Amino acid sequence: EENREESITIQTSGNTVYINGCNENDTVFVYTLFGAVAYNGPEKEITLNSGTYIVKVGNITKKIEIR
Repeated sequence: EENREESITIQTSGNTVYINGCNENDTVFVYTLFGAVAYNGPEKEITLNSGTYIVKVGNITKKIEIR
């Protein structure tokens, strides 16, 4: 279980967030810095407006910036 968590990557390219290494049924949560939910669901490629977000999947949490 811990090894699976370590293999999860969260990357950005342009205005899209890519999540790799997690299970198909893992839920992805994306929050604004104000705590509002920008996205939650099963998609592993998420297009966002420019801004700073917190992405959480499994036990991994990462702050990202979309320009």
